[in-house]
Amino acid sequence: MVVLTCDTPEEEGITWTSDQSSEVLGSGKTLTIHVKEFGDAGRYTCHKGGEVLNQLFLLLHKKEDGIWSTDILKDPKEPKNKTFLKCEAKNYSGHFTCWWLTTISTDVKFSVKSSRGSSDPQGVTCGEATLSAERVKVEQKEYKKYSVQCQEDSACPTAEESLPVAVVLDAVHKLKYENYTRSFFIRDIIKPDPPKNLKLKPSKTPQQVEVSWEYPDTWSTPHSYFSLTFSVKVQGKRKNKTILVDETSATVTCHKGAKIHVQARDRYYNSSWSEWATVSCP
Repeated sequence: MVVLTCDTPEEEGITWTSDQSSEVLGSGKTLTIHVKEFGDAGRYTCHKGGEVLNQLFLLLHKKEDGIWSTDILKDPKEPKNKTFLKCEAKNYSGHFTCWWLTTISTDVKFSVKSSRGSSDPQGVTCGEATLSAERVKVEQKEYKKYSVQCQEDSACPTAEESLPVAVVLDAVHKLKYENYTRSFFIRDIIKPDPPKNLKLKPSKTPQQVEVSWEYPDTWSTPHSYFSLTFSVKVQGKRKNKTILVDETSATVTCHKGAKIHVQARDRYYNSSWSEWATVSCP
């Protein structure tokens, strides 16, 4: 049962209609609805003398076997965390991006809000959800990808995090409402951009080269404090070899036709590796 209240100073002569029925549903400042199915949801309007006083939109959040429905989004089925929202940060500035997948292309709306802490929440500002041109395939099925950019209002990159960031996504498809939540520390969602400016320099030893690179422009500074470690992989026709280094160069064996890949990760915290940057052996 749901009680709707007409937001008006008027007290008399008020009637109610809905977009699901042309009949007058009731009179008075409040309307009681017995909600049983999606046909009971929709837009409810209160009138007086042919004038619209107020409109209310009633959505349904379905519950089956004690579990709230999660039909609008696709679960990426990550190995360790079952989560519908994926969030990543390129650095410690307090800026992060969240994205999600859906097969629904019409009559769907998303809104995102976020904060850090619950008793005295600190502000996090999120923009509007946008549809990406990218299409993601999961198990031979194509999904649409939406994303949102968020920024912590008073972020301090060097401060130790004691309270997690909470993200709440409200999803509406036609008359169905669902919400999805994700909680995390920025340090846990760090994923740097790939190293930049990969260069090769011949070594004194035959078939060896010195590969060098630079920190990505988007990584936090100073680099002496926000340090990265690097994985260097030589991918040949028959075998691969990987080494880990803290410097921005390494000497590796580089046969013709092989490729050298370099990726980065926070040196002091076990967060995600960046995507690979690649250069071909001469």
